[in-house]
Amino acid sequence: MSANPPKRAGGPRVEWPAQRDAPSLPRAAALALVLLNAESRWIHRRVESIDFLDEVRLRRRMSIDFTTPSFRDPTAVDEVLSIEFLPLMVIKREPLNSLDVRDETGSALPVLTRDQNAPIASLLLQTAARSLRRKRVVSEIRELFDELVGNFPGVEAAAIGDEERSLRSQIALARFRFATRRTSLHDLWERPQMQRWLQELSDQFILFVRGDFEAGKRRVLKLSYETTLDQTWTSLGFSFPFRWLAFKLRKAVEALGLIPYSTGFATPSLFDAESYHVEVLAPDQLIVASAKLTRQSKSRETGEKIGPPRIVDEQRSRDRVHLYASGTTPSAAQDALLEAGEYEDAQVEISFALRMTLVAPVLALSGLTTGVLGGGLLLHYTHRTHPLADASAALIVAVPGLFAGWVAPGGHRLVQRLFKGLRLLVFFSALVSFLAAATLVVRLPAGWRSATWQGLAIASAVTTLIATLAFIRSWLCSPSASKGHQVEVFWASVASAAVALALGLSAFPVWETWLAFAVVVLVAMLIGGRRSLRGWENEP
Repeated sequence: MSANPPKRAGGPRVEWPAQRDAPSLPRAAALALVLLNAESRWIHRRVESIDFLDEVRLRRRMSIDFTTPSFRDPTAVDEVLSIEFLPLMVIKREPLNSLDVRDETGSALPVLTRDQNAPIASLLLQTAARSLRRKRVVSEIRELFDELVGNFPGVEAAAIGDEERSLRSQIALARFRFATRRTSLHDLWERPQMQRWLQELSDQFILFVRGDFEAGKRRVLKLSYETTLDQTWTSLGFSFPFRWLAFKLRKAVEALGLIPYSTGFATPSLFDAESYHVEVLAPDQLIVASAKLTRQSKSRETGEKIGPPRIVDEQRSRDRVHLYASGTTPSAAQDALLEAGEYEDAQVEISFALRMTLVAPVLALSGLTTGVLGGGLLLHYTHRTHPLADASAALIVAVPGLFAGWVAPGGHRLVQRLFKGLRLLVFFSALVSFLAAATLVVRLPAGWRSATWQGLAIASAVTTLIATLAFIRSWLCSPSASKGHQVEVFWASVASAAVALALGLSAFPVWETWLAFAVVVLVAMLIGGRRSLRGWENEP
């Protein structure tokens, strides 16, 4: 079906929405240019909440507190222009899944589509070019502006794909950047304000909402959308192939709980309001090890970092973090950055760690397996005794493996990713205990059983060492307020492991093991049980 179907003879005259809105778009672009060049003068506060849906998807919610300024028509006395298309932010050009914008009453506000947005963006560039050069914008420059923002009049939206739009945009930007001297294109590119707009709109777009925004009235709008994180190996600061190896190694170490899981995302809204507040929620069974709100100067020409980042706010060891920034970059400083060919980028850098309550059972299980094997070898070499080679003794030695199924994280995909390595440790500890039990029911040559137990004990000790380091890391990252309860749960896990250890050593026909079993059970009941109950009673 064509974009402009023919009118029926004698039928009603049809005026499509795009045709009806066309006369108001130049004024909307001019107002948007003024608003976006001075956002901190009418946007009082931006409050953003970040929720990790999984390891790559974010749910971003933002409330915008603002007062629209008064625009007066120069051709009419005391006539205040209304704002119909309000620019909320300049955002990366990518799909915004589940986008929702609402006002104070909870009513949904219409958001301009890509094809409705592009004409205003092109007119904005034309307005900026006219104000800087005081000259009429020729058709060649208008066409380049259209290519750069993805405005293709008379062409159906589906006829041009996303890749072709991006390619055309970059080609248009390159024509400005590498234009011959003493031409109109070069003259525009040499002006810092124009260069900033050209670069920003080449890979970003202006998020417009439509409504009746009365001048001088304070309003609060709320928007939410889903976005994705850059988790590719190319984002690491190494040369190929070391970037790929470093990425894989980091993922493996993160999965073992030895280092926190670190990621980051851009927050350009930091510079667009008088004050900015971002809250990051940690998924269940995770804690925020550290969070930083940083500002980084970069070259506008190459995008390379200039100097070290400046930390605006920082918090550590929290269930949720709140980062604040008050006061924007002064106009003089912004002009100095433009003249120097630089710009500032804002970033939230955040690290997550597993809670102790998730790591403690892994440590208890691997320590139990190591204790049974090590204790058995100790009894074998000190008392010259052997375990009972029957099914009951094998069942007792296999006790650690029976508990492996109980050590599992929740359903959040980020938690599952960070627990993946520890899950392998649990599986390995269960396998070791079953192999040790199997040696008690299978007839082996002389000396093979003790040699097998030695090898299994060494392997289990390595597993316990890794689990211990992961527990220490989790302890160091835990909030002080929640360490009390997590310590109680740890003692409960230790008590359970102690009982099972004594039970496992009872497979050896030595009377001291039975005495140790009774003592350990009594101590575990008095210490571990009392501490765990007290911890659960005080749990917030």
